[in-house]
Amino acid sequence: MASIASNIHAIIVGMDEYEDLDISFERAIKDANAMHDFLIKIGVDEKNIITFENAKSTTKREIMKQIASLKEKANRGDPIIFYYSGYVGMTYVGKRLAGMICPYDVASKEGGISDTALVHMFDELAPFCGNNIVSLVILIEAYFHRSAVCIPRLPDPEI
Repeated sequence: MASIASNIHAIIVGMDEYEDLDISFERAIKDANAMHDFLIKIGVDEKNIITFENAKSTTKREIMKQIASLKEKANRGDPIIFYYSGYVGMTYVGKRLAGMICPYDVASKEGGISDTALVHMFDELAPFCGNNIVSLVILIEAYFHRSAVCIPRLPDPEI
């Protein structure tokens, strides 16, 4: 019988740099690599781990595409982990102020991925995979530095 770890599917995002924003740091990639190494150590199959290591490919669209792809990759009851380490920001979902993760292209018209959008995407996965989904958003001290949170007003997410 396979261990639970062998059935885990993970998406790991570490964001150290951003398009059109003068902010960067090295810790997010280190955190993401540590999570990847931990998952391998406990027996997660490498083919079940999607790791975003190249900043330019870590766009809003690509992250959302990879989350949606779990509908075909994971089986019902398989644990799913979404791990994000990088800058976070705020945006509006309708009239509600919401938190958001910041992909590489956050300053573009695409904007970030709001907490509401993440929950919606995970809710869409649940009928296919079950409710065994964990989302880890790691906050780094640099988020609270004045220059880090002064991201211009971003477009409302689609959700």
